[in-house]
Amino acid sequence: MAAEIVFSGGERVLVPSNNADQVMARMTTEGSLDHQAMGGARVRPGFIDFESDRGTVYIRPDQVAYVCDVPEALG
Repeated sequence: MAAEIVFSGGERVLVPSNNADQVMARMTTEGSLDHQAMGGARVRPGFIDFESDRGTVYIRPDQVAYVCDVPEALG
C-alpha cells in the first residue's frame, strides 16, 4: 500500500514505497535530525527526503496536514 502526503496548502505527493504508518514514523524520528539522504546528500534538520511520484521530495513535517494510505490500484 502506498501513502499520500497532503500538505497544509493542499499540495499532494504519492509515496509508493511506504504506507502511512511508515511515513509518520520517519517524520517522527528523522524530522529533528541532521541525516543523509538516499542520494548521499546531507539533509538539513527539519527536512525529510521521500521518493515520490514526482521524484525525490524534501518535506518539513510541520507543513504536512495529514498522511493517508492509498490502495495500490489508485496509486
